[in-house]
This record gives sequence, structure tokens and C-alpha cells, in this order.
Amino acid sequence: MNTKFFKTGLILLLTCITFTVFAQKSETTITIKSVIACQTCVDRIEKDLPYLAKGIKSVKADVATSTIVVTYKSDKTTPNDIRKAITAIGYDADEMKADEAAFKKLPEHCRKEIAEKRDASRKPAAPCPNKGKPGCCKH
Repeated sequence: MNTKFFKTGLILLLTCITFTVFAQKSETTITIKSVIACQTCVDRIEKDLPYLAKGIKSVKADVATSTIVVTYKSDKTTPNDIRKAITAIGYDADEMKADEAAFKKLPEHCRKEIAEKRDASRKPAAPCPNKGKPGCCKH
């Protein structure tokens, strides 16, 4: 009786380990650059994205780094599908621009801050004040 119980337990344990190993292999994490203005944007992205792309396990948007970190099942979706879903919410995703109609549906304060951040990123950097001097930052 104890031998039968031990064999059943061992088979169950091996089955669980196998499922765990295979499940972990299909999960992938991607970091996507975007322009995120505020906590409202973070909340919107984290809430809406899992509904727009299949297989998303977690979403973490960060205003400070302007990134969206997505963990997803690679057998259910692709990085490009995730980027398209982000643009459908109204935000840029790496080189893909936000869907204009979705962007217009964002709260006004979000649109304004995103536009300001986009403009700031397009401006050329100021010339280096130390150019040619020892310790120059090589701008």
C-alpha cells in the first residue's frame, strides 16, 4: 500500500514539474518605449492592455522611464501585436505612433503632457559648454 501511494505521489510530482517547466518556457518579457505622462496614463495602459492582446500575464508602465514592461505568453501573442494594442489605447509603442482617434480620446491633461514630452524629445540637445576642454562630454 505504501509503495502504491509513493508511486502515485511521484508520478503526480513529475507531472506538476513538467507542466511548470513547459509553462515557463512560453512566457517572455518585453520592454517597450512610450511617452507616458502621468498616473492616469499608467492606470489606463495597465488596465486596458491585457484585454486588447491575448496572452498578456502582466503589465507595468513607468512614467519616469517612459517604458511599458509586458510579460506575455509567446505562443499566444507577439511583440508586434502588443505594440499595436498599445497604439490602439492611444500611446506610442517604440517606433509605432499612437492611433490618432484613440489619442484624441485620452484625457485632455494626458494629451497635453504627452505632446509636451514629444516636443521636448525632438529638440536638439544644447551644445556642450566644455567642448574641446579636458573632461569634455564629447557632445
